[in-house]
Amino acid sequence: MNKFSDWHIYFSGAGFSCAFYIGVVKALQERFPNEIPIVSADSAGTLVGLSYAFNIPWYETRDIYLQEIQTQENRNNEIFFGKVSNDHDDVISRLLEKGDFKKIQLNDRFRIGLTKPFMKYQVITNWKNEREIREYSHRSMTIPFVVKTRYSLDLDGAISNDQMYDLTIGTTGENDISIYQSMSQKLTPPTKKEVDEMIESGYLLTMNYDFSKRKKHLPFIRYKIMKLIVLWILKFISMFMKMCNIVD
Repeated sequence: MNKFSDWHIYFSGAGFSCAFYIGVVKALQERFPNEIPIVSADSAGTLVGLSYAFNIPWYETRDIYLQEIQTQENRNNEIFFGKVSNDHDDVISRLLEKGDFKKIQLNDRFRIGLTKPFMKYQVITNWKNEREIREYSHRSMTIPFVVKTRYSLDLDGAISNDQMYDLTIGTTGENDISIYQSMSQKLTPPTKKEVDEMIESGYLLTMNYDFSKRKKHLPFIRYKIMKLIVLWILKFISMFMKMCNIVD
């Protein structure tokens, strides 16, 4: 196979099921210890994708993840109306503290996607500073009434991705390395046991993946126009409610 550092891999949206991605990273760090590929990510995938782009050891990412799960448990697993955005921001801060920003600065090695009006996928990369990573990570995770409302029409990047990749990782059951997780599972904070089970699944599937075949292809995205229209309507409603100080 070609050098793995030349591959372009993609972490899709996953919600709390992104624990699966930690297992994928564990296997990749074992199989290719000195090679970090070009990393693209959307939504919750940006958190593990950023960690991998920084080459932070998988077990440190697991520790950060479990700390946030404990934080959510302490507030009775309330995640809606912007509460989960605080958790996202905490994770991003921890990753930026542990990572070396120079590894992804102005070199197109880490990319974040957004869904823009109307049905357009935008890639953000070549980072000038850490503030930009924080800003666009939050924008890529935009789901109305779940995360904090922002005065923009950006939506979750995983909804409209139309880019080509060598390897796609997701929780639809239909990506190259993938398990199926329902929307309810993705929005429900897992137990420590469930986290470790997802990590183990990601690890085993990746260790058994055939990396000898490299083929550019699209990620599997359930692209539905009606879904996008509904989300934009909810986004307008959330922005109006924010103007009225009803939601964050």
